[in-house]
Amino acid sequence: MPKLKKLRQLVELEHQALIRGEFEKLCDIHQEKQSFLSALSLTNEDAEVIEEVREKMKRNHILFNESLAGMRAVISRMQLKTSTARTTNTYDARGMMVSFNNVPKTSITLRA
Repeated sequence: MPKLKKLRQLVELEHQALIRGEFEKLCDIHQEKQSFLSALSLTNEDAEVIEEVREKMKRNHILFNESLAGMRAVISRMQLKTSTARTTNTYDARGMMVSFNNVPKTSITLRA
């Protein structure tokens, strides 16, 4: 069981990094976890602890996916806000969408 203590610690570190939004730490933790798991030899006696660690890893996976979804939503919202600044969409009397360009066209006329 003491050999799994390191795995528990790594999974907990991963969880804390996800909670704090320290995504840059996840790559290092993942690499350390992978190297530890590849060197680990388990017995039937470890099954209970492994199940506990597996549940925590599932929790971390769900948290990671939710974090990604949140970041994607922010990016989408920022893109929408940027496009809204450039164009205004409205509907005409027939219910058809009409877009107006909000960015004034500039031109330079050269005169001799």
